This record gives sequence, C-alpha cells and structure tokens, in this order.
Amino acid sequence: MKKLVSFNLKTKKVTSIILGFLIGILLAEIGLRVYTYGSDSFSFMRMKSQTNLGTSGLVKESGHPNILHELKPNLDAYFKTKPFSTNSMGQRGKEYSRTKPENTIRIAVLGDSFTMGSGLTLEQTYPYKLEQLLNNTFENQKFEVINFGVGGYSLLDYISMINYKVRPCNPDLILVGFCAYNDWKFTKIIDNPNFEPMKPRNGFWRFYLGKAILREWKNIRVPFQKPEENFDFVDNHFSKLAKEIGDIPVNLIYLTMEELDEKTAIRELAIKNGFHFIDPTSHFQNKKTREFYLNFLDNHPNEKANEIYAETIIDSIKPWINQLTNN
Repeated sequence: MKKLVSFNLKTKKVTSIILGFLIGILLAEIGLRVYTYGSDSFSFMRMKSQTNLGTSGLVKESGHPNILHELKPNLDAYFKTKPFSTNSMGQRGKEYSRTKPENTIRIAVLGDSFTMGSGLTLEQTYPYKLEQLLNNTFENQKFEVINFGVGGYSLLDYISMINYKVRPCNPDLILVGFCAYNDWKFTKIIDNPNFEPMKPRNGFWRFYLGKAILREWKNIRVPFQKPEENFDFVDNHFSKLAKEIGDIPVNLIYLTMEELDEKTAIRELAIKNGFHFIDPTSHFQNKKTREFYLNFLDNHPNEKANEIYAETIIDSIKPWINQLTNN
C-alpha cells in the first residue's frame, strides 16, 4: 500500500511538472506573438496569413514559360498580417493604364520580396513612397511608379519580366531592386519550370517560439561561398538584363540594411553593364541592423528601411529627371 501511495505521489509530481512546463511554453508562445505582432496576434484572420508567399494562396502559375509563378490579379487579402491587394495586371499597387498617360514619367521597379513589400502595407513599400515623393517634389510633372516585385524572384526572373510585363507599360526608367542577401547567389537555370501549387498553410497554428529558438541558433545570413562562381553569374545576367532592356535607362538599387563585403564587386559589375548604382548603406551605418527588420522573426526591411530606400532613390535620379524635364 505504501509503495502504491508513493507511486501515485511521484506520478502526480511528474504530471504537475509536465503540465507546468506545457503551460509555461504556452504562455511564452502567447507572449512572443504579442511582442512580435501586437494586436494582430489576437486576430485569427491576420495570423492565418502569417506564412510564406508560396503557401499563401496568393500566387499562380506564370504566363511566361521561364517564370515559375506570379501574383494573382485583383487580390484583396492579407499577407503576413497586413492587407495585400493587386491590380488587374497582378501588380501590387493601384490600377495603372497599359498606355502611359500624357505628361507622365513612368518608372518600372523589378525585384523580389524586398520590393514587393513582404509584411508591409502598400503605403509602407518603397515604390509607393517613391511615387508620392516624386509627385510632391515635382509639382508640374506627373509620375507613376509601377511595382513589378514578386517574392521569390531572382535575376533570371527580372530578365524574363522585361518583355513579358515591363516593356508593354512603356517605362521611361527601370529600377532593379537588387536584394543584397540573395540576388548574388548562383541560380540554376531551369527551362520551362513546372509550377506545382503548394498546400496553403494556416499561420495561426505555427509554433513561433520554436522558430525564434532556431533563428538564434543559426546564422541569419547565408555564408558567401564560391565568390568567383557567384560574381560570374551576376556579371553574365547583368549583361543579359542590359541587352533585354535596350536603351531604357537602368538604376540598380542595392537593397540592404548593412554594409556587406560583396558591395564593391556588385557595384563594379553594375557599372560595367551600364547600370547606375544606387547605394543606401550609408544611412544604416552606426545603427543596429535589427532596428530595420520587419520584426523579431522576420528580417525583411520595415517601413523605416523602405523610407530610406525611397529617399535615396529620389536623390539619385533627380539629375536625370531635371535633364528629362529641362528643369
């Protein structure tokens, strides 16, 4: 009888410890969600959208044989807890006419998730802010900045996008949002890639505490391996991009929130291929990089970083605009 009582006491103790541990994990998970996402953490609809673009249900098979996916047109949804909408051409932003309006300078912006605005409202993205800045700065000139950015795109996709979607919009200037963290990486070319829709995931049920622990254990940035192979890849595809674009002026903005070793090489390759290089890194010096992250769990640039991008771009292209408008 004493042994049975002792066993029951031990069982209750172990059960209490396990239960306390689970409650602690649950409270930590709730606390992390509130810290990271604020009031959005209590919204099932918004937290449901806290997933990757591929599993968000927001993309479809591309109409171009060498582009895997593109944004669905006429979206009115959420992505990473923020409102996410597209126009009839599948671009993030307002509706633009296919024919460029008179007395309008039209700028096309190519890029990946940094340009698309992953985890941001439309108004927080640098293409939107750039359009506002331009129209407020040059009162007698109308500007349109069309965002062709799509999460997961690379240099290979930028090249294909020129004739597929960019050139039909007749832009006066092309901005290439070069993501300093992955656009330099060698990417294997796959002709006619097959699009296989990924099963949508509900972000509400993700274990964010586990994600935070893994994040702290691994290096956020991918080590820069085989630099010669990567630089050759960048040079080759900058050349192809330049040929595809033709005589339209190109500005390459180096999208980063910190000073990186590869910047000098990328700048030289951009200039070599006829691109004007826009470098915002000086605005991030002597500041904590995480200050410009979307949140604790996501190192996409936040609104503050996008403001810096937009202001750096307008300062860089002002001479070109003045020359174009004879101001």
